[in-house]
Amino acid sequence: MAGYHPGEPTQFADGSWGFQPHWGWITLAWLVDTLIVFGIAVALLGAASSSQAVGNDEAWLLLALTGLSVPWLLGFLCFSGYTPGSLICGTRLVRIGNGRAPGFWRGGWLMFQRTIMVPLAALWMVSVAINGSFDTGWIRRFHVSINPRRTASLRNGTWRP
Repeated sequence: MAGYHPGEPTQFADGSWGFQPHWGWITLAWLVDTLIVFGIAVALLGAASSSQAVGNDEAWLLLALTGLSVPWLLGFLCFSGYTPGSLICGTRLVRIGNGRAPGFWRGGWLMFQRTIMVPLAALWMVSVAINGSFDTGWIRRFHVSINPRRTASLRNGTWRP
C-alpha cells in the first residue's frame, strides 16, 4: 500500500490485497476515537475534582496524565485493529506490511498516535506548510486503515470491479 488509492484494490508488502476506505471515513473514525478518549479523560477529571481534594494545579496535572494514559489503555483493548471509531465507520487498522491486526502493544500505540500525535502533527504540518515544505509520508509508514468488508470480498474471490 505504497499510496492512498480508495476504492481500488491495493497490495500490502507481503503480496496480500486490501481496500482502503475513503478519507472521510478514516477522518470520522479518528474524530470519534479522539472524542471518546478525551471524554473519558474529562469524566475522570470531573470525578476527581468533585471530591474537592484536587486544586487547580493538580487538576491540570491530572488532566495531562489521564489524557496521556487513557489512549494507551483503550488501545490495549483494540488489539484486533477495531477501535470504537473504526467500528462505527466500518474501517479497520492493520499493519501495512501484511494486512494483519496490530496486536496488543501496537494497539495501545495506535490509539495514542490517533488521539494525541495526529492532532499535534496537524499543527506541525500547518506550520511546515507555511514555511514551504510538506511531507506526510511518515504518518502512514507502519499502519493503514482498510475497509474490512470489501477486503474480505476481495480475499474470498467474491469481489467484482
